[in-house]
Amino acid sequence: MGVERSFFDESNAAESLDPDELKWNKIVNMLALPGSFLPPLNVLLPWAIMYLKKQNNRVNKKLVSIQICWTLVALFLFVIVLILNDWLDVKSQFTMLIPILWLMLNTVVITRNAMIKILPL
Repeated sequence: MGVERSFFDESNAAESLDPDELKWNKIVNMLALPGSFLPPLNVLLPWAIMYLKKQNNRVNKKLVSIQICWTLVALFLFVIVLILNDWLDVKSQFTMLIPILWLMLNTVVITRNAMIKILPL
């Protein structure tokens, strides 16, 4: 098939990265944390630093793609809350719990990714 067997091996990829690259991976990941309150910023801040500092490795691209998925989920949940409140006239205290839980879960994902040495590739 033209694919080397080493492509599928998940050996210690963290050892192949230098400490400077690991530092920038963590910085790019943690930049999504202040931007999580305004969902486009949790993508734009890490993406901007990634390209300004020329840290275009697979891990940083994966971190930004995770934040893009989280932004799409946030947009979907925001629309659901609007539909529940306005169109379906559901007046509940629990509808505002949806975005709050999303923010908390996004914070957990960002800090978890920062605590591990590297994301599995």
